[in-house]
Amino acid sequence: MRRLKLIAMTAALSWVLAANPAALRADGGVLLLHRNAGPFSAAVFASPAPPRAGVVDLSVLVQMAETTEPVLDAEVEVTLRRDGEEKTIQATRAQSQNRLLYSAPVTVSAGDWTYTVTIRKDGRTAEIGGTVAIASSDGGTERIRYWPAFVAPLIAIALFAMHQRLRFVQGRDHRAKIISV
Repeated sequence: MRRLKLIAMTAALSWVLAANPAALRADGGVLLLHRNAGPFSAAVFASPAPPRAGVVDLSVLVQMAETTEPVLDAEVEVTLRRDGEEKTIQATRAQSQNRLLYSAPVTVSAGDWTYTVTIRKDGRTAEIGGTVAIASSDGGTERIRYWPAFVAPLIAIALFAMHQRLRFVQGRDHRAKIISV
């Protein structure tokens, strides 16, 4: 009985989180770029995936290029540019749930943005950059993508009910044959 309650609670929690994907805030997201620059290797992530207009969480994983050891005491700055607009943000480990990543939230509009990540540590500086396409916000209709999460349990319940009904009918027919013999 206790195990059944645990399974039911886990299923209910999964259902609630699937219904509200914004509650699933996670560092990382979609990988935008992974490149070596000077003594560093850096990977840039954006969340949500795909990045949409509004608040986008940009995260950077900084490692030493030769040893792949994470760099935990660097200064990481992200600069975004688009149509004469420029935003510079300081990414820190304090803003990240994953303490290996330097993260910063930034509010962006839809369109193609060019970004530059500047990494500074012990007098050494490295830069990497690329572009990211920010999709327009769809006003909440992105939840339509999660329809399988809502329909799958209903299908499972319907199949179980059909199975039970067939077992009942077959059992009744089997009992009728035994009685008539």
